[in-house]
Amino acid sequence: MTSVTPAPSPILTWPAERFYWATLPPGIIRRDGVLPPGALELVRDQVPVPLEQLHAVVGMTTRWTGEATGGGGGHNHALVCMIEREALQSLDPGALMLTPEAIPACVLPQAMDEPNPPRLNLLTGEFEPPAIRSHRRRRTAIVLGAIAISCVAVALDLSRRAEQLWRIARDDTAAARALLAQTSGSGVPDAIALERELEQLRAIASPAGHATSFDAPRALAEIVGAWPSLSGPGKPGPGESGAGNTGPGVEGALPQSLSVRPDASTLTVRTPGAPAAFLAAWKTPAGWTSAEPRVQSGVQSNAQGGAEGGLVTLELRQVTPSDTKGGGR
Repeated sequence: MTSVTPAPSPILTWPAERFYWATLPPGIIRRDGVLPPGALELVRDQVPVPLEQLHAVVGMTTRWTGEATGGGGGHNHALVCMIEREALQSLDPGALMLTPEAIPACVLPQAMDEPNPPRLNLLTGEFEPPAIRSHRRRRTAIVLGAIAISCVAVALDLSRRAEQLWRIARDDTAAARALLAQTSGSGVPDAIALERELEQLRAIASPAGHATSFDAPRALAEIVGAWPSLSGPGKPGPGESGAGNTGPGVEGALPQSLSVRPDASTLTVRTPGAPAAFLAAWKTPAGWTSAEPRVQSGVQSNAQGGAEGGLVTLELRQVTPSDTKGGGR
């Protein structure tokens, strides 16, 4: 009958007496793991053997300052667990974890939480098991490979899009050249044709190209609409008051010429009587200004051989927003 030897457990738990213990003040260590070389000197006085022979790990714990645990503020302390390097080197290669069974009460000050013993795993750092190290490297390689594949896929997609944009730009260039060849078929060199087109575009884009156009029909209607009423004296016309009645000298007034231009409009009127009667009845239309009228008297002979009548010339200008002041009657 053959006896079967059980396989060694990958998780080892040793009594607390097999380890060396120490504590560190708050603020030096902030996380679990292998004790950094710079912190070894702080525990030298707490260990009876040379530190060069030991492998140390640290676990974080909290010391409460209130009356009860959790009732006040706390400070993070570091609990250091150490063991001889020779003991770790003699372990079975299949071991994955080495932890103490418990934490001695002598290394835990009053009101300090006891950390979980599995957090103090001695098989870390240079003594990390080959299986765990291999698994970590394999996992890292898988992540890096996935990142590399993603980068290659993105690069290929960008290259495809760049090639497509290049083809579009090449086709647009060919179409533009064909269009230029058609427009220059009249014998005009391309450079001259382009220069003319640029001049036209500059003229359109300039402030002068956006100026408001002159509305001649509207200006003509406003001037004609301002002609004095033909109502007789003492007989107000529709919508007029008696103060606006015109005299007999206005009834026979005849326009001689009317010139409408963007800069100025000129109205020439022949009056049968004195020009003053027409000027008294004339009202400059709204939105216009009138310069000093030019008057000529005695330009018409009456039936008795005397000279009467006159010639009135009015110069009118439209008021624009850029005008700072306006005249007119």
